[in-house]
Amino acid sequence: MSPLGEVVLVAAIAGCTTGIGALPLLLTDRISHRVYDGSLGLAAGIMVGAAVFALVLPGLELGSPLEVVAGILAGGGFLLAVNAFVPHLHLLFRGEQVEGTSAMRDPAGEL
Repeated sequence: MSPLGEVVLVAAIAGCTTGIGALPLLLTDRISHRVYDGSLGLAAGIMVGAAVFALVLPGLELGSPLEVVAGILAGGGFLLAVNAFVPHLHLLFRGEQVEGTSAMRDPAGEL
C-alpha cells in the first residue's frame, strides 16, 4: 500500500472510532456526574500518556531536561491563561453560567 493510502486508511479508522466514541451520548438524554467525570478522567489520562510518550521522551533525547521542563511549564501556563481569559459555558451541570474575565465585564453573563 502506498504511503498516501496508509494515511487515508489511518485517518478513516480514527474518524470511525471517534464516531463510535460519540454513540453513547447520542443514545441517552442525560449522563450522570459519575460517567461524565470518568470520561473526563479517561480522556485526560490518554492525553497525558500521549504527551509523555510522543513528546516528552523524544524531547529528552533531542534536548536537555531543562528545555523539556521549560516547555512543559510554558505550555501549562498558556493553558491556564487561556482558561482564565476566554469565557466559556458549563452547559451540562451548572446552568448557563459564563466564566472568564470577559464575563465579569457583562453583568448579565451573556456573550
